Amino acid sequence: MDNDIGKTLKVCPKCGGSMWIVWKDAQGYEIGRRCDCFEPTMTKRRIANSGISDAFRSKGFKNFDTRGMPVLEKAKKACADYCLNYKTIRETGQNSLLLLGQVGSGKTHLALASANALLDYHKVGTRYMGYREMITKLKQSITDENGYMAMVEPLKKASMLVIDDMLKGKVTESDINILFEIINYRYVCSLPVIVTSERTTDELLEFDSAIGSRLIEMSKGRIIEINGSQYNYRLREMNDGADKTDKN
Repeated sequence: MDNDIGKTLKVCPKCGGSMWIVWKDAQGYEIGRRCDCFEPTMTKRRIANSGISDAFRSKGFKNFDTRGMPVLEKAKKACADYCLNYKTIRETGQNSLLLLGQVGSGKTHLALASANALLDYHKVGTRYMGYREMITKLKQSITDENGYMAMVEPLKKASMLVIDDMLKGKVTESDINILFEIINYRYVCSLPVIVTSERTTDELLEFDSAIGSRLIEMSKGRIIEINGSQYNYRLREMNDGADKTDKN
């Protein structure tokens, strides 16, 4: 990944890519300071390493449509407050965020809006994990110890991990073992996660109490559950389209 980043970033003419400006004082001692390119370069690296696509980078709080629904407005505010107060929240034992329930309610949008805010304003090293795709890749590489570790370690140790659509689709014992490895490491090390899932808190506990209880404890006070088909904007758009067709 770092090699790919290096290819896309222009070398700074001031520091030659070292991100340091070095000179000698009157006594001949070397003195250094960070080059002006340091912050923009680190920002680009954080974004490139995050795994958040350009399309997902466009997800923000300003363009999240609450559709005038109090539940969605409350969810948006809770996520925005989490980001606003992140530096304080990060130091607590309950530093994570759970977005659960109804498909199509905007959970992924809010999770990505939060991730983007943390990347941009708090400079948090964030990793996005599309659950189904990443679990499949990890299972395929599980017999290759080096390859597996190269993929799983960044997920375990990232300053912030976003797990999107956790437990989506058919879940195997291997899925559970890998997910537990990631969640348990972060739980023990007090590393925060932002998780979206169609499961409710009760369903998480029923599915796997070890994973569910850890996530619930890590997210105490910041568990957002959106239940009810009326919050499914995809279904609503389909119904609106059907109504227009009928009228025509």
